This record gives sequence, structure tokens and C-alpha cells, in this order.
Amino acid sequence: MDGMFVGTSREVPAGAMLTLKFLLPWSGAALNKASGHVSWVNSRRRRRNTSLPPGFGVNFQGIDAQAADQISDYLELVRKRLGD
Repeated sequence: MDGMFVGTSREVPAGAMLTLKFLLPWSGAALNKASGHVSWVNSRRRRRNTSLPPGFGVNFQGIDAQAADQISDYLELVRKRLGD
């Protein structure tokens, strides 16, 4: 698991170091924690990727095994639901 997109209207500069705490949208989710840096920004004024809402990409620097496993399990569930 290399990183994730965080949808937000907050302005966060590229290169900023963050600690993220998040829940995945499923019943078995536990609070996950990961650290990383902002690798790209999709601001309201300057959209790098017009198919995504405002937010930023985070490149994980540290993520525990439980969080990585939960993300992988969640993505697999989404893929199955979408028929990929």
C-alpha cells in the first residue's frame, strides 16, 4: 500500500508531513493510522486531476500491518462490487 487520496477543502501544501487517522466505510473497520507526506494537491482553484474532488495525495511513509491489510481487504471488496 503506497498511499491514498484524501478529499478535503483544506489547503495542504505539497511536501507536508502528516499523520492520518481514518476509518474505512465498512462494518469491520477499526481506526487506522498512517504517516506520510503530501505528494500532490488538487486545490479548488488549481485542479491537477479534474475527475477528483479537491484534496491531496498522500504517499505513506509508515503504515502498520493491520491498517494495510484493512485497506487491501476494503479495495478487494470494492473491486468485487464493481465487477472488476
